[in-house]
Amino acid sequence: MLLMLRFVDTPNRGPNRLEDTIAFIEEVVKDTNVLIEACNLGSQGELGYSINRDYWGFGFATEATKAMINLGFKDLKLHRIYATCRPNNVGSYRVLEKIGMRREGHLRVDRFFKGKWHDSFLYAILRSEVKNE
Repeated sequence: MLLMLRFVDTPNRGPNRLEDTIAFIEEVVKDTNVLIEACNLGSQGELGYSINRDYWGFGFATEATKAMINLGFKDLKLHRIYATCRPNNVGSYRVLEKIGMRREGHLRVDRFFKGKWHDSFLYAILRSEVKNE
């Protein structure tokens, strides 16, 4: 089993494009054939993650996103990290709240996915809000 974290240092590149996502997953699972989670942090502070449904509820998302928050603020010296999720994705927004992010807004019909438009919640955290552990 594998948990994969990745920092994306090129804006507007992978895993947003299908080709990048496929290549990334193939690289990760070539030895184990199991991907638990992929977690990304973009150079502009956008946090994203996707979890294998078989591993929901085990704390992997919380652990991975905390690691990315630490990477972003301590190593990359980001000022702000943000993430979006669908309003009906309770598990995802609970993860964001657990790691200290605050809901900053409700974005109306801002994401086009699988043939239709969807709303998003916007969450963010500032470096000054992170407790030193």
